[in-house]
Amino acid sequence: MALAIIMLMAIYKVYRTRDYSVFKKFFFIFFIMMIIAETISTFAGVDPANSIKSYESFWVLSYLPAIYVVFAGRDKINYMIYVFLGTICASLYGIIELFYYNMSRADGFFSHSLTFGNVLALVVIAAIGVIVFKAYETKTHLNVTLITLLTSVPALMLSGSRGPILACLVSVFVMMVFKYRWKGLIPSIVVLLVIFFTISQIHSVKIRFVKTIGNISNTESSIGTRLVLWEASMKAIMARPVFGYGKRNFTSEVSKYINVPTSSRAHAHNTYIQYTFLHGFFGLSALLGFLGSVVWEIWRRRRSGPYLKIALFVVLVFLLEGLTENALGDSEIVIMCFSLIGLMLAPGRPAISIDDDLEEFTEPLQN
Repeated sequence: MALAIIMLMAIYKVYRTRDYSVFKKFFFIFFIMMIIAETISTFAGVDPANSIKSYESFWVLSYLPAIYVVFAGRDKINYMIYVFLGTICASLYGIIELFYYNMSRADGFFSHSLTFGNVLALVVIAAIGVIVFKAYETKTHLNVTLITLLTSVPALMLSGSRGPILACLVSVFVMMVFKYRWKGLIPSIVVLLVIFFTISQIHSVKIRFVKTIGNISNTESSIGTRLVLWEASMKAIMARPVFGYGKRNFTSEVSKYINVPTSSRAHAHNTYIQYTFLHGFFGLSALLGFLGSVVWEIWRRRRSGPYLKIALFVVLVFLLEGLTENALGDSEIVIMCFSLIGLMLAPGRPAISIDDDLEEFTEPLQN
């Protein structure tokens, strides 16, 4: 319902302004290619009747172009604050679940710890970016951002989700070096050491990291299951490389290539392998084009304001999360990621793109 409202707002704004530039963006063109790839795999897959039940799931990606249009020309920080306030509530909810309900890991989002961790990692890097790149405008903005970090970072650690934690740490390190060059090495290393020390003091989280290497040979462990699924998925992909198997067919088809017990076979626990399995290499090409065009758009305009720089690291977190989780198939993660990117990428007063918008402002003068 929220997506429908935002899309209607975007369509109305395009109609009213007659600005069709979003349809010429490479990320929108590759988005259409992803729809085409998923449509083909739905009907060319192994079980079209089953795949058609999830055909519309690609619409969640529409948050990026829709929000890009709706929030063009608007101040970004005021809307970011709403994201941060929601994150504070969600973080406290997850922490309360852990301690009050005696859960082993903080869940939140009415889902599970891994989803919770992946979403929080995106917001944590956005909040750190607001501070590092000085994207705040008032003390209230700064204070809300700091409170967001004080609640979301502990919640992320307590989730025990190794992939999101590591993705966030790597992104923080790269951000510091990007911002401060060689001078950023020392503070970033200090931050990492503090976080690692904090992790070592949380017994349940420490155990999860310590056991990672030791559990590789155990096919029913988290890491062991992933290795089995990745190997089996690659074998299955080679059997249908062009258009894939179609949605909702992963479990039944990948099981044909597995002869050991695993803890889960719901998906490949890797965004890129999962998407290739479902939609073939044609789909993978569209996906990589979509993600690559988003990165290119951000990088091309990175000097136009602080939010474009923050968006770069939000994308980095998402790309890293996709290495160990089917992030693209989890609506909570996709909505948070591409809503943030759409907001930051939209031309606005704090971050107007000189390359894209100079002509728009100078054309009336020339006329």
